Amino acid sequence: MARLPDWRSRLHAAIEGAMRAPFVWGENDCAIGLAARCVQAITGEDMAAPFRGTYDTAEGAIAALNDAGFADLVAFALAHFEEIHPSQARIGDLALIPSEPTGWTVGVFAGERIGVLTLKGYGTVERERASRAFRVG
Repeated sequence: MARLPDWRSRLHAAIEGAMRAPFVWGENDCAIGLAARCVQAITGEDMAAPFRGTYDTAEGAIAALNDAGFADLVAFALAHFEEIHPSQARIGDLALIPSEPTGWTVGVFAGERIGVLTLKGYGTVERERASRAFRVG
């Protein structure tokens, strides 16, 4: 999976799209609405297609991952991306941050901060919050 030549402008547009829409499980949540949208912007690959619209709660998100053979977001990320130390993450790479109610929030490294999508909407957190990181492209 390689980065597209125009990935930066596409990533910017993807983040803006996630910021404008309200949080909705299965449509605009941390995994489908932010991370997968950003991965697609950077690489052209839609990793969320099998999951989009298949759940509408936190419990449903976990069940959808389980049904696809993944214990959690970490297992999904390990199956699709190279794990790196969070200090090596660059703009557009994925961050996994321990969080309730699903155990993990997936965010996107955005320079000095990590962009996240929570029940309250889009925001940023310190890079140090990432327990794990994964290279995108």
